Amino acid sequence: MLIDYRALRNQIPMKRVLDLMDYHPTSRRGEQLRGACPLHAPEIPDPRCFSVDLTRGLFRCFECGAQGNQLDLWVRLRRLPLHKAALDLCHHAGVRIPAINSDSAAR
Repeated sequence: MLIDYRALRNQIPMKRVLDLMDYHPTSRRGEQLRGACPLHAPEIPDPRCFSVDLTRGLFRCFECGAQGNQLDLWVRLRRLPLHKAALDLCHHAGVRIPAINSDSAAR
C-alpha cells in the first residue's frame, strides 16, 4: 500500500500526535508549546528544550537536535521506519490510512 504522507499530515494534526503521546508542555504562548523533550532522557532535564509550533505542525529539540513534522515525531518516538510508523499512527489515531491510488502513482 502506498501511503499519501501529505494527506496523513493534514489528517492528523500535531496536537493530536502530542495528545496520543500524553505530552504535557511546561509552557504555552499561543500556538507555541515548550517543554521537556519526549524523545530522550537528558542528564539535566531542561523543561523548555522541546519546542512545538502547532500552526506549522513542526517540532524541534534544542538538546538532541530532533526536528520535523508530526509524522517525523511519531517515527522517532516509536522507533519505526516511516511506512510502519504511518500505519501505527493511523491505528492509534483511529483514522483511515490515506492511500495513493496506484493508477495515478504509475503516471
